[in-house]
Amino acid sequence: MEKRVRFSRRARQDVAGIKRWTRQQFGVQQVADYLKLIALAVNEIGENPATPRARKVSHNGIELMVLALARKGHNASHYLVYRIHPSGNVEIIRVLHEKMDQESRLADTP
Repeated sequence: MEKRVRFSRRARQDVAGIKRWTRQQFGVQQVADYLKLIALAVNEIGENPATPRARKVSHNGIELMVLALARKGHNASHYLVYRIHPSGNVEIIRVLHEKMDQESRLADTP
């Protein structure tokens, strides 16, 4: 049974920034391709939040999961940071670039 996956406000802002930057640097087609990778990752999380491709991290005592967007044949430099709620539903809390300092970007995460 697929779980409900929702994006936090910060994650939606992250995606908007990624779209802007990618469009400026690489054009509209690359934005569409990247959004498809995000959709694939979200679908994977919805089908199995504990997907073996994700790794667990702990932040401020909260267990988070990190899933890279890259897929075979598709390069991507971002990853989804999400938490699985007791209900089984998933909240994507950030979409971060692999070179970003994860700790500082998650500092305001409750």
